Amino acid sequence: MKFILSMVKKLKASLRQTKGYALPLVLVLLALIITAASFLLAKQMNEFSMNKKSKDYEICLLTAKNAMEIVKAEIEAGNTAPMAVDQMDANGGSYSFQISQTAADRFDGLINSSYADYQKTFIICIWTAGEGSCDIKDFYWKMEI
Repeated sequence: MKFILSMVKKLKASLRQTKGYALPLVLVLLALIITAASFLLAKQMNEFSMNKKSKDYEICLLTAKNAMEIVKAEIEAGNTAPMAVDQMDANGGSYSFQISQTAADRFDGLINSSYADYQKTFIICIWTAGEGSCDIKDFYWKMEI
């Protein structure tokens, strides 16, 4: 019996020594969890920002491609007079183009497109099937940097 009582006293003494370690341990673990969560949140916010910039860039390019198709449609419709248009796109961007006939079967011009913080300029060159023809034989474009 003495042995059991001595063991109980030692157990109580050992419990007193560890008393107070739980709170610091919980605080350290909580600090680590909050640090990891804030790191992951910052990473997600950065990724969201980059995705938005990429989307804006793609819409700027698509706005220019829409303008290119409008120019091709105008030439195929037989419009050989110099054209200059500044218009809003359905996507929220804007485009402008200046096209003129430089030879009997050639049209040259510029297309400017913008969306959000992006602005792009394209040089286009269009060849028709021949003098008096409205059929487009070749269409080239180059994006200026």
